Amino acid sequence: FNSFILPCLYTINAEFTPKTNINAYIICNWLHAPNKDATIYICDKIVPRTNIKFYIVGKHPPKEIVSRASEKIIICGAEYRLNTFLSNMSMCLAPTLYGAGINGKIGEALAYGIPVVTTTLGALPYKLVHKESVMIGDDEDSYVNCVNDLLTKNGLKEKLSSNGKIIMTKFTSDYYRESFLNFI
Repeated sequence: FNSFILPCLYTINAEFTPKTNINAYIICNWLHAPNKDATIYICDKIVPRTNIKFYIVGKHPPKEIVSRASEKIIICGAEYRLNTFLSNMSMCLAPTLYGAGINGKIGEALAYGIPVVTTTLGALPYKLVHKESVMIGDDEDSYVNCVNDLLTKNGLKEKLSSNGKIIMTKFTSDYYRESFLNFI
């Protein structure tokens, strides 16, 4: 018997262009432990070594996250005007330190056109390539270098934004509508 798997679906944001401001974000469901651990990793290991202002989005953040709020780390809680919020972001930080499956925050950022810094594990489900569709850093130093490269290398944000949108066209309802009809 044949089967058809329908993954997360995204909408490509054709209008978004990468921002030159120095900020980054993560969106989390706090019931998923890897999200909390990744956010703590960013707050403790990455933000202090960069010039970014880091925005944390997610309903009811746990005290371990809230306690890290500072001038450089902003706790947003639930963000109900997500398109407005995302349109002002220059990058998404989404280190997948452990776990498995498709990381929705990475797919959402790529479809929107926001450059992503992740780990090899985060890049696997979408078959993303370092410096082509995302920046990949698997340890503290390489992750910080990826963030700093996005802030300083001319044309890198634009390249990742464009290539990320192209990759995510395989995760749109139009693509799967066509695939499903061909399957039938």
